[in-house]
Amino acid sequence: LIHIKGKGRGALAHPDIVADVNTLQRRLEGRAEVRGALSYVDVIKGMNMALHDNDPRWYVLPGDYESNYQMMEIFRTGGGVEHSKGYFEIDFSEGSLAVFVTDHRGSTIRGLLQETDDFIKKGKRSGVDIHQAAGIIGIFAAIMEEIKKAQISSIIQVSIVILLFCILTYRSLVTSLIILVPLALGS
Repeated sequence: LIHIKGKGRGALAHPDIVADVNTLQRRLEGRAEVRGALSYVDVIKGMNMALHDNDPRWYVLPGDYESNYQMMEIFRTGGGVEHSKGYFEIDFSEGSLAVFVTDHRGSTIRGLLQETDDFIKKGKRSGVDIHQAAGIIGIFAAIMEEIKKAQISSIIQVSIVILLFCILTYRSLVTSLIILVPLALGS
């Protein structure tokens, strides 16, 4: 899940924010490990198409604030708050982008996080706040980060203890370093 936060009521309907969310969604959907994504942008396109006799040529973003707001409002009032809460807040100030992936491997998670970070830093044109890594991928990303920090710390601590014991046992710093180098390479 990627959290999208606009600046105030109705912010998600601004065309530049809608365009940014659409661009990020399409960019993530282009990745091999992504099997689909869902956001309020799909709601806007779907409502636009529904209001034009389900003509697939109208499965596009309207491009103006009033139309975007109207599509989201029709969707919200038609299905109720419970139906729309997975897409946006009742006041259209916040929304989400759900990305569905094939697996939860470290490379998949790192790739998605990197792709989203790149978009936030270089591709975003609007002033919307995009916060990534909620849901199961966010949990796995946080776990991987903590393991990485703890692993480096524990390797350093174990190396210091081994070095001290080798110095005490062999009474030689050079011998201790010779023993420590293959252990460090193995770790």
